[in-house]
Amino acid sequence: MLFKYVLILHLCSFAGQPQCYNPKVIPLEFDTYYDCIQQGYLKASQAVENIGTDLVNKQKLAVKFECKELTQEKT
Repeated sequence: MLFKYVLILHLCSFAGQPQCYNPKVIPLEFDTYYDCIQQGYLKASQAVENIGTDLVNKQKLAVKFECKELTQEKT
């Protein structure tokens, strides 16, 4: 069995009761967990930058991410 990883980003607001919105699956597969988390930090940082300072501060937004393992049959 081969393992691949997929990156999932979660946009969350920590203003009041913490709440996370619909996750976004990044349409890439990674060969290692390390490669996936490295990309997770980059994509999360880019997302916060794209949202902008005002909205991030107003809604206390943050981006969480996870790398889910996918199992593939070896052919």
